[in-house]
Amino acid sequence: MNSLRSFASAITAALMALSSLPVIGDGYGGRGFSAADLRGCFDFRFNGHLLLDSGVFVPVAAVGILTEPTLLPEGKGCYEEEGEIEKRGIRTLSSALGVIEDQKFTCCITLGPDGRGSARCPLDAPLPGFRKEENFDAALSRAGGVRTFFLTGTDPGVVITGEGRSQTNFPWACQEVEVNGDGGGSIL
Repeated sequence: MNSLRSFASAITAALMALSSLPVIGDGYGGRGFSAADLRGCFDFRFNGHLLLDSGVFVPVAAVGILTEPTLLPEGKGCYEEEGEIEKRGIRTLSSALGVIEDQKFTCCITLGPDGRGSARCPLDAPLPGFRKEENFDAALSRAGGVRTFFLTGTDPGVVITGEGRSQTNFPWACQEVEVNGDGGGSIL
């Protein structure tokens, strides 16, 4: 009986110690999340459904890369709102309409110290009937030393979820490369 009581006391002490630790935004060494957590390149994917201007609800999926603005410089850019972090991207979007399209875009990201953020992503050349700007909410994680984000679409008529992760923890590892021989930039 004493061993059971000792075991229960040890469990209680461990739970009390764990509950006193800050959980949200703790990260490495007690620091919250910041723009430094979005440095470098991220690959991502998402899928779901969206409502087109025509009123058709269509399945979509995409894979792509988010990079530093200097590697894909010709974009609309952010609106210079305080605290926004600019990332450029290129993705391949496919839809049930048979549309498969490479698209460049800019994401203007706000990130809180707790790792939750939002992104406004104007497309450089939106497809007819599709949105000109897409909006997402996301949560960033540093679990296991890998920077990962989980996202969901926040526009009306959009049911999209996805995820992305850093390609590397070294921002200088992003490199500009030729895409489809058209002279456009992307990263690998």
